[in-house]
Amino acid sequence: MNKFTIAIAAAAVVCVFPATAADTNIDVRANIKATCVIDQVTSIDFGDLNQGTTAPDRTAPGNVRYWCTKGATYTVATGNGNNASGTQRRMKGVATTNSTEYPAYTLTSAAPASGTGTGPGAPATVTFTAGVKGVDYNVLSVGQLKDTVVVTIAP
Repeated sequence: MNKFTIAIAAAAVVCVFPATAADTNIDVRANIKATCVIDQVTSIDFGDLNQGTTAPDRTAPGNVRYWCTKGATYTVATGNGNNASGTQRRMKGVATTNSTEYPAYTLTSAAPASGTGTGPGAPATVTFTAGVKGVDYNVLSVGQLKDTVVVTIAP
């Protein structure tokens, strides 16, 4: 065989059997999970309650700042507290002088029970107002009073 014949035969093989490539797709995925984060809490503090012949009713504010994933629906729930009797919220005396005393208090919030998250760049705040009646604390012994209320913000 001469060189010319070999070159034509090689060209024919290349034309008859072209190289092929394999293609496929690969998906890139992520999922933004619904979450809620509480990032600031201001406790409710009545301060010093001074007894007297006409002890005044007292109120005190508190708040919880939070954010939920943008577009996630969430609920806000407030427990009755650690010292509740049924649905009546009560503080408990923590000193030896008042450890058996449980004065009642109220806790209200203007926040809706549910909502839709706006993301971490736009936190929301639920503001609470607690109230205690003068006639309830006017009969108590000296010492600190306390209760703990659980606030749950859940997607």
